[in-house]
Amino acid sequence: MSCLLQSPKYIYFRLQKAGATKSLFSKEALEFIYQASEGIPRRINSICDLCLLDASNAQIALINSAIAKKVIQEV
Repeated sequence: MSCLLQSPKYIYFRLQKAGATKSLFSKEALEFIYQASEGIPRRINSICDLCLLDASNAQIALINSAIAKKVIQEV
């Protein structure tokens, strides 16, 4: 199975363990996160944490590609 398919599963697993009951990332955002992180779990965690913080500050419920791109450019 490709890393592109594994990264969203990893992110969903981590979110579920943190208590999330629904997806917080759009498909496009997940693709950007995978590309930027190169599938490396530590990078995925860092990018996702920053995306969640940015979305929380903006009071946005779903992290879209615009938020993911912004965070990735800042990293």
